[in-house]
Amino acid sequence: MAVLDKSIRERCNACSVCLAICPQDVFRIDKTNQKATIEYLGDCVACGMCERFCPRDCLEVTFERLRKAPLPY
Repeated sequence: MAVLDKSIRERCNACSVCLAICPQDVFRIDKTNQKATIEYLGDCVACGMCERFCPRDCLEVTFERLRKAPLPY
């Protein structure tokens, strides 16, 4: 599973909810175009928090896993 850019270019208003909610620190705000960007996709564990809390429905979590979720010791 991984997060995908569903419609960031069209809908994102740089509210930074995705930055605040992401436990893996996957997102950044592009200062040039004032949109969120998925900068560290390889770190995504597909928790779905960004998709759930994005107020503009810009993100989508897929069922294709790119990385195994970390397990507690």
